[in-house]
Amino acid sequence: MRFLMIFLVLSAAGCASSERPVSFPEQMARESTKLRTIDVESPESSFATKILGSLARPLQAMDDGSGVTAVIDIGSEAPVECVFFEGDLDLASALIEFSDKAFDEVTKHNGAIIDRRVQQISAGAINAAPMLALSWRYQLPSGVGLVKHKIASVDGHSLYCRHIEIGYRRTFTRLFETIVRNLVRRDEAPPAPVYASVALTKLRDQPRGVEKHVVTRIDEDRVRIESRYAMLTSSRSGRLSSVDTVFVRFARRDGSLINSVYARSEDGELVTNLSLDPNDGGWVVSGTLRRSEFSRLDTGDRVLISTLGESLALQKAIAGESAARTIEVRGWYPYLEPEKPETRVVVLGQRDDEDHFNVISKIGSVVTESVVDRNGQTIWSRWLDASIGELETKQLFASGSLGD
Repeated sequence: MRFLMIFLVLSAAGCASSERPVSFPEQMARESTKLRTIDVESPESSFATKILGSLARPLQAMDDGSGVTAVIDIGSEAPVECVFFEGDLDLASALIEFSDKAFDEVTKHNGAIIDRRVQQISAGAINAAPMLALSWRYQLPSGVGLVKHKIASVDGHSLYCRHIEIGYRRTFTRLFETIVRNLVRRDEAPPAPVYASVALTKLRDQPRGVEKHVVTRIDEDRVRIESRYAMLTSSRSGRLSSVDTVFVRFARRDGSLINSVYARSEDGELVTNLSLDPNDGGWVVSGTLRRSEFSRLDTGDRVLISTLGESLALQKAIAGESAARTIEVRGWYPYLEPEKPETRVVVLGQRDDEDHFNVISKIGSVVTESVVDRNGQTIWSRWLDASIGELETKQLFASGSLGD
């Protein structure tokens, strides 16, 4: 999915003017320290939040109704430009799209960019909001420039901000975190989750992605489990690539699966969009797989287990309600094997400490080392992705309980 955005304000060169030449390290060290916090509200009062600094103009709704724009003065020559989007964007692909738009604006106002290089990719969480950040250093005929980007998914909204100026890195971060931490929806908010968690993904020990898991109760017998994943990678040539996935499972309270849908986008293009549904005593996987039509009927399984079911089984083993130290379940793991259900073998190992337990799991040829909590939820894991290298996840935020 491609996203279009128009910003009304752009710094002329991304660098502050001065009577004497200012070195790049001096410019990078600039910050704003005396910024007041003010309350802001969307034009139709659908949300409110706080910002640091002041509004260069009132918040404005976008013409297509997809979001609200803000231009914020943080004491630098160029303002910070933000957009509050309705709904959850694919964070990684959206960030690359918005980054390209920023360079289009720089080129339009300042001429051709001679060279550009990724300065930093980072990922994390602001409370329950997964966040990605990207900064570029670029060379113009007139000098060096810097553009900083941040994007987060928060409470059913997506927030994107950029700043085209050297320096003010901590100020930009403080502003973004202030907006996210204080964002309050005044329209119809999504149902409160039974359980929610956010994890950081590292690729070869570098923070590159985030994942969020949310479990909400539909009624007394059914739950909805949604997992969103976003990752940015860069090649040696500096080219950025993105992967975004959405995996939704509907399950019964005992963890048995009702049905599922899974979608994967690469560089903003939807390449896989599959559903798993019960059919004739088995299950059928159908939709688009790697850009091609796909359908397969599997009659070997009447019951499949969701990730909720796996966690509940681990809870019982940890609490001593089950003597089993090895748990074997059948489920659908489309991020590893999208064509059919697979067996997952989970071995509960030695206690890591009072509340954490070591686990080894295997799906096909993929072996994952993990540490889980008493909730049966993964707080750390490590595995090898044959296509890109060793991946490691670490839980950054969790609230609620799967046992409720």
